[in-house]
Amino acid sequence: MEQIAWSVGLADISEDGLSATNLATDNERRAIADALAVTRCDLVFCSYDVKALHGNRFKASGLIRATFEQVCVVTLDPIEQSLEIDLNVEFWPSSQLGSLTEEYDEPDRDDPEPIVDGQLEIGRVVYELLAANIDPYPRSPDAELERSSSNGKGDEPDNPFAVLADLKPATKD
Repeated sequence: MEQIAWSVGLADISEDGLSATNLATDNERRAIADALAVTRCDLVFCSYDVKALHGNRFKASGLIRATFEQVCVVTLDPIEQSLEIDLNVEFWPSSQLGSLTEEYDEPDRDDPEPIVDGQLEIGRVVYELLAANIDPYPRSPDAELERSSSNGKGDEPDNPFAVLADLKPATKD
């Protein structure tokens, strides 16, 4: 299932490029919340510009904003999370993706996305960036995990051999 169905047709991109904004609908936000296993998705907004590059390639750059409600992994209380993610992606014709050159293979550069049926699938990229940037183990700022000793002897440190000491026969002096 595609969570966000935002796409840009190549025919819609002028010589000067294209500026666009998208706001997720209620149905899209529910689908995102389900897919990301969050309690609630309150906002997904993306503002971006698309510019033509050489060789029928395009570059989309902009900003993604999102707010979610997640559950604290320690207290199980709801937590509001906000994300701001830079969108910076190139779209290439599928026929060019198999021939990535060494000049393109830089550590800080993401692989280009395919142009599918004359469309730049911005929504899919936005969803993937949200999934990659959401906190998988959210914690309330004041949440502390209590540590307890498993041997029940208070301040003594846990020792994996403590159980064996109890099995040792008493010695006579």
